[in-house]
Amino acid sequence: MPKAEIFFWGILAFFLGIFLASFKLDFVLIFPFFGFLASLFLSFKKPKIPVYFLGFFSLLVISGAFYFHFYSLKSFLDCGFHPFLGKEIKFVGKIIEIPEKKNGFYQIKVFSENPSGKILLKIPNFYEFSYGDVIEIEGKLKKAPSFFEKENIFYEIDFPKIKILSQNEGNFLKKILFKISSKIQENLSSLFLGEEGEFAKGIILGRGVSFSKQFKEKLNLAGLSHIVALSGFNVSIISHYLFHFLIFFFPRVICFWISLFLIFGFVLMTGALPSCLRAGIMAGIYLFSLKSGRQYHPKYSLFLAAFLMVLFNPKLLCFDLGFELSFLATLGLIYLTPSLKNFYLCFKAKVKKDFLRKILENENFNWFLEKFFFPTLAAQIMVFPLILKTFSQFPLIGFLSNLFILPLIPFSMLFSFLLAILKFFSQNLAIFLSFLAFPFFKFQLILIDFFSKFPPIKFPKGISLILFVFFYLLILKIFFIKK
Repeated sequence: MPKAEIFFWGILAFFLGIFLASFKLDFVLIFPFFGFLASLFLSFKKPKIPVYFLGFFSLLVISGAFYFHFYSLKSFLDCGFHPFLGKEIKFVGKIIEIPEKKNGFYQIKVFSENPSGKILLKIPNFYEFSYGDVIEIEGKLKKAPSFFEKENIFYEIDFPKIKILSQNEGNFLKKILFKISSKIQENLSSLFLGEEGEFAKGIILGRGVSFSKQFKEKLNLAGLSHIVALSGFNVSIISHYLFHFLIFFFPRVICFWISLFLIFGFVLMTGALPSCLRAGIMAGIYLFSLKSGRQYHPKYSLFLAAFLMVLFNPKLLCFDLGFELSFLATLGLIYLTPSLKNFYLCFKAKVKKDFLRKILENENFNWFLEKFFFPTLAAQIMVFPLILKTFSQFPLIGFLSNLFILPLIPFSMLFSFLLAILKFFSQNLAIFLSFLAFPFFKFQLILIDFFSKFPPIKFPKGISLILFVFFYLLILKIFFIKK
């Protein structure tokens, strides 16, 4: 077995251990434990039998489970806020992310040294805070929503008394990047009003942008919320075009370092969301392959990126929806897209009617299928069970809406970025060009509004883990085994 394949299956085994441990399925780990013992026994009895792989992979499953428990226990014990639950507390903390605007309040993440740990704050929206501010906080401590445990945030304080002690105490690079992000938002807000401005900011800055409740609802109903969440799709677009643009001006090695710096600067500027970070790591591997002239393997790149992130925080694998959706959608693009093409070719070979064959053999039609139809369908199939389990509903129209909108996103990102940068140099020219770009953005918003009018298909709440796993086993059987 090639080393790359051993690496691939080893990561899968490690992920399986984390998955079993995160869902409290430790009893299932009995099987890999006995598999490890059996491999040791057989390797001594019959050394020529290659049973080392069985033992190696079994050991990695057990290691994944152990690592998850170790990390969870350590992160819980490192938090010093436990004794103050339900009590009034006064401490000093530093704002570690851009304050996120919610409905009527700001959500702020703060790091404290005494007591040690991260904590969540809800602040009235008339306050003005920014990344790096050191603040004195006084309020009653309560448990944070379990959603935030993946970030090792266990507690929150709602509407505490706050006093600013100092400002601009954050990381120098992040401060600059966040300021650039803020200025880009200001520029686009002045060039586009209403939903056009929200859309333009969202596709290049993601989570750092505050959207109206109505606009978010439209995106969710249309199955398009990922286009303004700065998913891996957006980062992959940037990485692909950036290197090929720079190659006209600089040598390959310089293009690599400039592209790498700009991409990870962009990832940090937008809050380093797991889906965005995963795509950033994959983009870095892709750029390295371009620099070195080596072949790029998306499968190994995806799993290496996921492994590095899960090693840093194993809770991402089972408790971060953005990471999971991004990972599964990319997995669908890599594996399901070729399978769908094979199904199509088999179908085309069986068609005998001249009229239908003429359509199926049309070059433009086949280009559309290969570039947009198959990848979109593959991603939708892979995320379907997870969305169903999480939300008990699925935007069935999402496949069509993605098919219409996604081809336009690269141009939307390019227009938004160029107009935001141009305004720094020539306000009048930027305003003039924004009028030309306005119909393009308006057309996409009309499509979003149209697709949002279709109700999602709803399912009973609380789909069991067994049914969830069954869905993915079914996908595995149909698309991976029967080609």
